[in-house]
Amino acid sequence: AFMTTAEAGDVKYDHFFIRLMDDHPKLKMGYLLIADRILFRYHSDINHWKTHCEYSIPDSLDAVFGNWCMFLYATKKRTIKISQDISCKPNTEYKFQYNIRTENIVGIGAYGEVYGSTGVLIKSDKHHIGTNNWETRTISFTTGDNDTTIRVYLRIENSIGQAYFDDISLYETGNDADLIKNGGFEECEPRFKYDN
Repeated sequence: AFMTTAEAGDVKYDHFFIRLMDDHPKLKMGYLLIADRILFRYHSDINHWKTHCEYSIPDSLDAVFGNWCMFLYATKKRTIKISQDISCKPNTEYKFQYNIRTENIVGIGAYGEVYGSTGVLIKSDKHHIGTNNWETRTISFTTGDNDTTIRVYLRIENSIGQAYFDDISLYETGNDADLIKNGGFEECEPRFKYDN
C-alpha cells in the first residue's frame, strides 16, 4: 500500500506506478488503485449557448441523438441554467421543443422556459421532479408587441439532482426553419481539471 500527501499537480507518483507495473507484469491484476487525483469536466464551451456555472457540462454517454447532450447537476439546492438568445417577430406564434431526462430531482424541478425582450416570462413548461426517462416536451407561445428577441432557458431551479437536455429546437408556426443554433450540443469543447 502506498499513500502520499502530494499535491494534485504532482505526477511523480503516477510515473512510479507506471514503472512498477511495467517492471512487475505479474502484479498487474493484484492492484486496486484508488486515485487521490480526480479528473472532471468544468467550464465547458458550448457554441451559441451561455452557461451560467461550472455545473453545466456536455455529456457523451446519454445523448438522445448524436454524440452529446447537456448535463446539469446540483449537489446542493441551487439554480443551474443555460440559455440562448434568438431573434423573433412580435405577436408571432412559436413552438419551443426539447428532450429532458431527470435523476433524483428534489425541489422546484427541471424544465425549459421562454422570456421576451424585456425579460418578462412568456411561457414556462411543467417542472420535472424525481427520476424520469427521456421525454419530448413542446411549449407553444406567442411573442408580445415589443418582442424582437426571445431567450430560451434550460434549467434546474432551486433543486438537488441531475437533468439531461438534448435536441432543442424553436420554430415559428408555419415555418420549418429551426431557429436554435447547436440544439444537439454537438459543437462543444469540454474542459478538464484535476482536483483532490
